[in-house]
Amino acid sequence: MPVYEDPALLSDISDSLRKKMHGKSCFNFTAEDTLVFNELEELTKKCAAAVK
Repeated sequence: MPVYEDPALLSDISDSLRKKMHGKSCFNFTAEDTLVFNELEELTKKCAAAVK
């Protein structure tokens, strides 16, 4: 993920999503969490736009 190369992309993520981080660019989930998944979707879009 681009967050590995540009940690600034993570500057505005919620504490809930940050708690799911494992390392610099991996996220681990043990249960479904719609709000965090929605935020991760937005982060993914932001990362995709950053590499274009």
